Amino acid sequence: MDSGNLLFRQKYNGRNPDISLSLQGKRFIESYNAMGWTALGIGDSDLAFGIEYLKELESMADFPFLSANILDKEGGEYVFTPYTIKKLSGFKVGITAIIGKDLLKSDKKDQMGIYIDDEELALKKVFKEFKRKVDFVIVLSPTGFKEGKIIAEKFDEIDLILTGYKPTTNLYQPTKIGNALIAQVFSRGKYIGRLDIEINDSSRPYNLYIEGKNENVNSEYKILETRRKHLEKAYNKFLKKKEEGKNVDAGLKILKNDLDKIIAKMNKLKDESESKNRNTISASLITLDDNLANDPEVKKIGEKYKDEVIDKNSNLQKDMLKNGKRSPTDLAQDPHYVGSKVCGTCHHAISAFVKKTRHSIAFETLEKEKRQFEANCFECHTTGYKKPGGFTNIFTAKNLLDVQCEACHGPASRHVLDSTVKLKKPTSKNDCISCHDSDNDDNFIYSTDVKIIKCPNI
Repeated sequence: MDSGNLLFRQKYNGRNPDISLSLQGKRFIESYNAMGWTALGIGDSDLAFGIEYLKELESMADFPFLSANILDKEGGEYVFTPYTIKKLSGFKVGITAIIGKDLLKSDKKDQMGIYIDDEELALKKVFKEFKRKVDFVIVLSPTGFKEGKIIAEKFDEIDLILTGYKPTTNLYQPTKIGNALIAQVFSRGKYIGRLDIEINDSSRPYNLYIEGKNENVNSEYKILETRRKHLEKAYNKFLKKKEEGKNVDAGLKILKNDLDKIIAKMNKLKDESESKNRNTISASLITLDDNLANDPEVKKIGEKYKDEVIDKNSNLQKDMLKNGKRSPTDLAQDPHYVGSKVCGTCHHAISAFVKKTRHSIAFETLEKEKRQFEANCFECHTTGYKKPGGFTNIFTAKNLLDVQCEACHGPASRHVLDSTVKLKKPTSKNDCISCHDSDNDDNFIYSTDVKIIKCPNI
């Protein structure tokens, strides 16, 4: 299952998806069908192209799209399925999903004709339905650990919260808040989180213990441990006072009695955690890298998607040229991008150096992966994409393929006409990490990598 924000990276813009993004959404659903997915929680990014498109994708899915608080603005009906109940290993598991009430601006919600209900009110309605029907409750939420923690503290009914990626809080292991465990996975499909839960004592709450960790994750144990430390500190202070000749026997007796009770409770909890009848959870993050073999069926879906994108986008762009339709950034603008070949007519040595860097084959890497028509890749593999006078498509702007001089120094048309016109100052770290971020380039280290592509002082 997925907690949400699976399909797209951008927010709602009121437009239909381009061909590559439209097919990408369908590819995800086909792939998830092949993998036997259980449920998908709807996040704000999944709504990027509106309800109608998302409902089209839902009709393709063999699993439910879940949201307990995205409602139709007029009738107040659920737009997606509010919850599902699945029987897993003999347990009836209730699964629901919520989205942050304030994640979408009012005008965006109005355009889509939806209303986002308060998360707590929505969960109360679902849990009322779950009562005496389910043995285990899972909440899917893409909003991150902080918001998940707030929900966990307010609802004893929740056993597990699967939450989305946030750069500031990434959990390598689940954490216990109240009765619930909160688990989180990183972004962009880099990992699959696996949780193996073993229930030996079916009395609620389940008091799940994480395998492979020495400490007991039961919140009661942590509270007792904090209390024990405070009491030990106070007890030691009283001992010191006694050594100084002060009469503190009564206080020492009370502290010793309280300490003994707390230690006994902690030992009991520890024994329970080591008992064969304890409930355990084993968590792991599986890295989805080149060392993991591709599933033949999913790989076939991916290859079909790439071929469709190439075919449809190529034909679309050719038709646009035949009919004289050109993108606004195709027109002569001032300033505009001229391409590194023009730069090289004066800056011979620097041009020769740039041709030896990885930037000079940035678009080639897309072609090797059959992704040269995927618009969401252009920003980091071409020059000036989405900027006035910059890259548009491979038919009208071949001179701007790859990451060229102007990707760092800005459009050079004025500089070509008058060499006294200065270009943009040397690139900053922020310019680099806009593409070489943790999502796209885990191995990028700015301080060392920038030296490899930095133009020589000639």
